[in-house]
Amino acid sequence: MTLTITDVVNALSPFGDITARHMFGGYGIYKDGIIIALMDEEEVYFKSTPTSESFYQSFDSYPFVYEGQRRPVKMSYWNVPKTVFDDSTLLEQWIDIAYRSALTAQKTKKPPKRRPLL
Repeated sequence: MTLTITDVVNALSPFGDITARHMFGGYGIYKDGIIIALMDEEEVYFKSTPTSESFYQSFDSYPFVYEGQRRPVKMSYWNVPKTVFDDSTLLEQWIDIAYRSALTAQKTKKPPKRRPLL
């Protein structure tokens, strides 16, 4: 079965205000205006923190990795196995973890450096 962005948004919609928009050849998936997931081709990856990675690993999940200019780059998003989409209780747990991870990431994000005007 092919997983589309419409399928993903529909599956996640019971758990909040879910939207998606194009990003870098894939999609960013948002809950209540906060990015919680990425979709690249037919794979969905939920936001993580170092403490949530062990939970994701327990489902044989793996991180999103892309080819950077010099080396592969691992991002803080982990693959959502298709079986998770079949269990609404489990999916809700994954979404909650991803949402809390995104909120944590927002709080710890460093402010951008300001360049002097002159």
